[in-house]
Amino acid sequence: MPGGWFMRNLTSLTIGSLELESWSSPITRDQARKACRSFAWLLALTLVSAIGVQAAFAESAAPRGLSFTYDPAREISSVGTVMGFVAQPAGGPVGVYLLVSVSGTIVDAHLGPYFSKANQQALRGGQLVQVVGVRESSRGGGVLLVRQLVFQGRLVTVRNERGFLIGNRISERKNRDGNSSATGGIQ
Repeated sequence: MPGGWFMRNLTSLTIGSLELESWSSPITRDQARKACRSFAWLLALTLVSAIGVQAAFAESAAPRGLSFTYDPAREISSVGTVMGFVAQPAGGPVGVYLLVSVSGTIVDAHLGPYFSKANQQALRGGQLVQVVGVRESSRGGGVLLVRQLVFQGRLVTVRNERGFLIGNRISERKNRDGNSSATGGIQ
């Protein structure tokens, strides 16, 4: 075919009694190259801007607060006295906080958002509790990310072994079935 793939011809389409015709003039190799280059530049600009938008979105979607990690190798177990519950400190993880006096030091113990009202009511000032968890530092001090809490012969599992919060029903079912490795008393 003379002119190659870039030549356009007369095309006609007949649908019933309606006949459509279009005629386009042939394009040259230079015009085809320019069109391809323009398309390539447009595609490259689109990709670059999409990557920029994605990076900006990822940066804005990043958590502004603190990032807490739970490292089981740093897990500690302490026995202390309940001082009371406190409101969530600024910048800390969401949930219930218990103040515990351990060896004369006040510890903010994070119990998570799923800590039940029944357990909160059962914990009273002056009671002995055992807390097992990992201490994390923040701008305003430190917080103990509690994995297990033992009080009044009751074992409450707040987080799993990797530090992920456990919903209330799972924690209560685990304790009721006796599948926990703890004995249920202060160790």
